[in-house]
This record gives sequence, C-alpha cells and structure tokens, in this order.
Amino acid sequence: MVFFIQITINTNASMYSHAVAGVSEQFGVSKQVARIPQMAFLVAYGFGCELWAPWSEEFGRWPIQQLSLFLVNLWQIPCGLSKNYATYVVFRIFGGLSTAGGSVTLGVLADMWTPDEQEYAVAFLVLSSVGGSVVGAILGAFVEEYLPLPWIFWMQLIIGGVVQLIHLLCNPETRSTILLDREAKRRRKSDEDPNIYGPNEIRGGHRITLKEVGTIFWRYVHKLGTNEHDADGMLDRFTCSLPSPSCCGSRFLAALAMRLSSPFSSLSNQCIRNGDLVLLALA
Repeated sequence: MVFFIQITINTNASMYSHAVAGVSEQFGVSKQVARIPQMAFLVAYGFGCELWAPWSEEFGRWPIQQLSLFLVNLWQIPCGLSKNYATYVVFRIFGGLSTAGGSVTLGVLADMWTPDEQEYAVAFLVLSSVGGSVVGAILGAFVEEYLPLPWIFWMQLIIGGVVQLIHLLCNPETRSTILLDREAKRRRKSDEDPNIYGPNEIRGGHRITLKEVGTIFWRYVHKLGTNEHDADGMLDRFTCSLPSPSCCGSRFLAALAMRLSSPFSSLSNQCIRNGDLVLLALA
C-alpha cells in the first residue's frame, strides 16, 4: 500500500510538467512562470510531510494518511475548475502541505520492521518514489496530447481517489501505541483483564494543549539533528546491498530515506514484536 501512496504522490509532482504549455498559452504567462505551481508543490511537500509525521505517532498512521490523501485529492478540484493562474499556485501549495506520504509511509515501515531489517523495505519505497515520477511523466504526456488542460488535474484526482479507497479498505493501523490501546479496551470490555490500559490511555488520551502542539511539531526537527547513530548505521547497511555502493546518486537517496525514517526508529518500549503483545497495566 505504501508503494501505491508514493506512486500517486510523485505522480502529482511530475504530471504538472505537462500542463506548463497549456497554462502558459491559456493565461498568457511565460513557461518559466507557468512552472511556479510545480515548484510550489515540491517546496510545500518538503515541509508538509514533516509537519504531518509527528501527528501519526500521536493518532496513528491510518487516520493521518487518510486525512492527507483526502486533502490532496480535494485540492485537485479547484485546479481542475480554475479560471485564473493564481488558483494553480495557491492550491498546489495546499496540495504540497497536505502531503504526508513521504514521511508517514516510512513510519509504517519502521512499525513493521526493526532498524536492522528495514533496508530492503526502504529501498522498495525509494523505488516507488522514483517510479511515481516516471508514471506521472508518461501518463501526463498522453493527457497533454489528447485531452484538455483540466484533465491533468482530473487524472491526478482519479488516481488519488483510487489509492485512497484502497488504503481505506485494505490498510490496517500499524502504530504500536494505537494497537495497544485497542487491545487494552478489548480486554477490559471482555472482562479478561479490567485493570489493563494502553499507553495513550494512561497519559489521559489525545487531549493536546497548545504547548504540546508546538512540542509535537518540534519533535521531528530535534530528532533530525540528534539521532545520528541509527540513521548512519542503516545507511551503511542499505548501501552495502546496492550493486554499486560507491554510486553518489544511490548514497544520496539512501541517506535521504534513512534520515527521514530516523524519527520513527525510536518507538516506545510498549510495542508489538513477533506477534507478542505487551501492554502497560495499572495494578
């Protein structure tokens, strides 16, 4: 599922290049200016996925990814209906800021594999990111040739809608603390263990103050600058699995992917390992 999410994200980024000529002609701007919405999406995307990532640790990967996919799809509609150039700029920025996939998908991998076992999963995810750019370029060429300009955005909406539906129906929650809360509630409801609680329940649920909002947003920046060991170790293991470890491009992609995934490597001690469920309990 994370493969398809990364495909659709990077399809959104690359398909717009085939709208440049149409935007330039329709709104009387140069091709350089017509590319600004594409640039705006990519810059906003760089900030957006990092802003979403910490919330997936608080509320779970599944609802955050669903909300992100919904918003990205929603912002395609104004672009498809646009009657002026400024609409493209504004809503492409919104689309980039709404994109959580680049970090939340890596969080899903961190939930499913230990740091020593993540390299192939991360390599597969990086492949999907590169592949999405290719898919968008190829599909966009056909749309540019045979369909009017708005179909660049309608096609992105169709692809995004299908991916969101598949995610809604097929993708389970993977965040350990959320799963522990659910299991604790199930055990209390069945009277199997009435004194057992999940980690979020013990701290009072998801009631978040304004100060905690700032703390959550700052968490990623803090770990990005301090969590060196795990990321560097994974980078070495990842590049050793590549056919040509000395390749600068491969090392750059590996370093970027490892750095983005590093905030998710330090999960709480209350986690699921090999099917064994560990719960925080109140005696």
